[in-house]
Amino acid sequence: MKRLFCLLLSGILLLSCLNGSMLTATAASGNALLFNGFNSTADLNATGVVALAGSSTKALDTTNKMEGAGSLRIDMAATNPNFLNPYGYYFDVDRSYIDYSKYNYVEVLYKSDVAHAGSYNLQLHLIDTAVSVAGSGYDYDTAISLDGNWHRLSQNLASPYYTLAGIGNNINRIRVILLNYTGAYQQTDMNIDGLFFCDNAYYTARAAAEQEVAAQIAALPQVTESNYLSLASQFTAVETLIAQGQTNYVNFLPANFADYVAKKTRYNAFASGSGVTNNFAMPNFFADNMMFQRNKPMNLFGVSTTGKTIYAELYETNETIVPIERASVTVPTSGNWSLSFAPREGSYQHYRIVVYENNVVMRVIHTVYIGELWLAVGQSNMEYRLDWEKDGATEIANANDPYLRALIMTNNPVGTSGTPRSTPAFDIHGAAWIDSTNHAHLAGVSSNAYYAAKPNCLSSSASSISK
Repeated sequence: MKRLFCLLLSGILLLSCLNGSMLTATAASGNALLFNGFNSTADLNATGVVALAGSSTKALDTTNKMEGAGSLRIDMAATNPNFLNPYGYYFDVDRSYIDYSKYNYVEVLYKSDVAHAGSYNLQLHLIDTAVSVAGSGYDYDTAISLDGNWHRLSQNLASPYYTLAGIGNNINRIRVILLNYTGAYQQTDMNIDGLFFCDNAYYTARAAAEQEVAAQIAALPQVTESNYLSLASQFTAVETLIAQGQTNYVNFLPANFADYVAKKTRYNAFASGSGVTNNFAMPNFFADNMMFQRNKPMNLFGVSTTGKTIYAELYETNETIVPIERASVTVPTSGNWSLSFAPREGSYQHYRIVVYENNVVMRVIHTVYIGELWLAVGQSNMEYRLDWEKDGATEIANANDPYLRALIMTNNPVGTSGTPRSTPAFDIHGAAWIDSTNHAHLAGVSSNAYYAAKPNCLSSSASSISK
């Protein structure tokens, strides 16, 4: 199998901008029912949540919420930290009978207070109490990630994990069960919200709106001390879109919402003046679309406050929720930290990396590949741009290989004052990763480096490549 190749070279500054949005539609037509959004304390009395396992408490949490007035807060008591009982940790929500045949999906929003490395599953039991109080209905069982962020679990009603005995005609109880399969006692505080039914029309329309907002979130650059002053309008525009989506659609949650929260948290730190003490930073080249050298440790590094814990998670694809590897380090007195993932072979499998500082997401890096990295070094002959070539325009127009990637940068990286940065070995202001399908910025890539890498990269079709 051919290997992935990438260029590291001088080029042009990549500018990010927020395009206008087309998210103007109202909520989709079709069948949709908010079974219990925990919108008031009435949802927590005997007509709402009627059973809560273990010696724990429940309360309406108005600070952690995605829908309505608040989420159902599950506070695990220190004396009852285990999820290993036969039914896990659960609560029941009773409402009027629901004709589940009208719906295609049942959903729940969930969020843990802190990140957990254990293996967790979230089960949704749909029960007809007219048949049996606890033993009838459908069971939907899915692995989940407890990483301190909001997630949405959507279950297709046509595909239960298994069917319980004695199915009735109407569902009037949802049982939410949290299971831990690590074989060790675990403890967490949870927020559960947005128990919801919808059909395909609603689900599809919301997905389209979420993809549009996700694209705008992805367009937000990583926030630095050098650029945060220029980002206020971009964050405002994205916040408007998110609010509009949450108004139009129940359980509206773009896939990269955690990335938005991390960027906004960092933006707020600088805008409030606390960015001086909140000194977490990573070089800009640890960014979306980057590549690591195959068969070498995948090194991450940066700066933070002495004594804080930095840890990173590696995921297969941008969508998976269970990491395949974790690494952590305590920041030393120098403030400089580094950690590594194990070496991996080059492939066409893409990865996602999430970096935390004391359980707070600080950076999310999407669409990461592992392949062959080249460093193209020289003066004007190496800098000679692809669009300066005699046939450069044709070459650029025909470039279609998403696996040929380049780190582009300005010739003279500068800081906020316009002077060269004092630590270019740590960071490269304005650097960004592109692939060859980004024709506008491919034009500024070194012609020599491009033609050196092109013969070794994937052809225009990857359909026959084994990942």
